Amino acid sequence: MSFLSIATMILMSVAGGVLHYKNQQRFKAFVHLLFFCLIGLMSSPYLEGSASNIAFGVIGVTALNFLLGTFLPDRFKRPFVRLIFPFITVVGLFVYFKEATGSIFGLEYLVVNKFLIAGAAFMLLTLDVGALKLKAIDKIIGGFSEKRMLKAFTVFMLAIGAFLGIFSSSLIGLYVLGGIYLSTLFYRKSDLFYLSATFIGIFGCGLIFGIARIDGLDLLEGDTLMGLFFGAFALYFLQLVSKARKKTLMAHLIAYIVPVAMGIFLLVLGTQYERMGGIDALGAMIMGIALINSVIGRGYLGMSLMGWLLVLGMVAPKFLVNEEAEAFEQQMISVINSNSISNGDETSDTPKVEAMELTSLGGNYSFVPDSSRVSFVLGPKKETKGAFIKVNGKLSVGETIEKSIIQVNLKLEDLTTFNRFRDESLMSDEYFSADKFPVMTYTADSIEFDGKNEYTLKGEFKMLGVEKPIDVTLQLVEKNGSKYLFGNGMIDRREFGMTPSATEGNVVEFTYQVLLNQK
Repeated sequence: MSFLSIATMILMSVAGGVLHYKNQQRFKAFVHLLFFCLIGLMSSPYLEGSASNIAFGVIGVTALNFLLGTFLPDRFKRPFVRLIFPFITVVGLFVYFKEATGSIFGLEYLVVNKFLIAGAAFMLLTLDVGALKLKAIDKIIGGFSEKRMLKAFTVFMLAIGAFLGIFSSSLIGLYVLGGIYLSTLFYRKSDLFYLSATFIGIFGCGLIFGIARIDGLDLLEGDTLMGLFFGAFALYFLQLVSKARKKTLMAHLIAYIVPVAMGIFLLVLGTQYERMGGIDALGAMIMGIALINSVIGRGYLGMSLMGWLLVLGMVAPKFLVNEEAEAFEQQMISVINSNSISNGDETSDTPKVEAMELTSLGGNYSFVPDSSRVSFVLGPKKETKGAFIKVNGKLSVGETIEKSIIQVNLKLEDLTTFNRFRDESLMSDEYFSADKFPVMTYTADSIEFDGKNEYTLKGEFKMLGVEKPIDVTLQLVEKNGSKYLFGNGMIDRREFGMTPSATEGNVVEFTYQVLLNQK
């Protein structure tokens, strides 16, 4: 994401806030068009195939409808007549891309399909059909505000459109339908422009998730719920300030600064513990603003507020990258044709080597500590990662594999979760009690052959003064003339006396890489 894109988004957000403060509603259509175009351009680096072209096509169609809606005589803006030009331009767009395929963040799809066409019909007809239905309902029920009921009906129709857009063509489908809805607004005097900002917010949320390689929101996670409520509060608070009898510039500035501070707060929390915040929590905050915007949004409010957080979400992944963790992962070697090695993915960029027979070894070996690693993950989504950056130990290969012995020592001073504050907490009595139990040990006096050059260590693991049997897989590989042992296993920390925690995770999965040195 370029500096120019960031600066433009910030300027757009500032412009929206200033125009709302000055009550300049005559620029509403133009500013929302610019905001829509900008978010589409910002997504273009992540679109492949025809997806990037259709994004530009949607921008062109939306801009064309803005011009037509602005300068055409009023006779073209009557109910249903005003759908003629949006309909023609959308049909032209779909015909041009009827056989195109594209992808975004690795998700490939047919750009134009029956679900996207159905969603486009919903977007085109939402307001005019809604007005007719409400008049019919008013004759039966009566007593309600037609204007407010139309807003409610529009939100309902947009929900269906958003579903069809994402279901059919992922995020780009949502963007296409957002442009179609925005195009219909240019032909009417309406205060429903803020609903286009809801589409943009949802699209932007998906965009920052893709950039940060996050699958999506889990609404049962505490940090995402917090983010949703933070977002709801932020927009509601901004609306209250904008409707106050005594409107001051300082109050408006505070109403914008507080949500941005909340977003930064969520990101910082995520660096300390993944499930306390992070990009997913910030995305939930944007989603909360988008959803509340669909109900109480006014003029430029939702657009101007989401713009700041979208910039924050797109910039943050670059600064939140843990370079120490990435450098560690690059040092790990993958093993080809192995289900027991967790990073043996054929698509990985890490070096790959073939597993060998353990019988090719003989005699006694020691570990090279500085070139030996143990990495581990835990948590409901395996979000907490850590490693022992040094491993001490020795291997004695007997007359038979079954009689071989391996001993491993893991010093807590070599433990890291790539987060200094968390590491300090782990050394306390609540976790590892480093002062009392500075070393973990594993001793296996039996190795079983599993076939396909894979073996199982049968041994005892000792932690916090408690010793329990665990099985660990083992493979031998050779790379650049050096011999390595690889394998993985898992332990349940509750069995060693640690306090159970569904939040932090109880089962620790680990993978090791040990460089051997023959004595």
